[in-house]
Amino acid sequence: MQNSESRLREFRRRVGASAQDVADATQLATTTITRIELGDVECKLGTATRILAWTDATAKKYRVPVSDRVTPGDLLRPPEAQ
Repeated sequence: MQNSESRLREFRRRVGASAQDVADATQLATTTITRIELGDVECKLGTATRILAWTDATAKKYRVPVSDRVTPGDLLRPPEAQ
């Protein structure tokens, strides 16, 4: 898994979930999920928390190895140095 945006998409595809499935489970818009995956928007903390809760539960259900799971660092970008 290469970058944060594609890591979520790759995870989602690995478990057979659509962007709509993630959106429904997290109560976010499908376009929000897609834009996060593409890197078009920055993921806010609340949004990341919802997505991570879904990925964690889904990873456990499908027995996805820890090394292949989505992490907070995959979704949240550190503040830029000034």
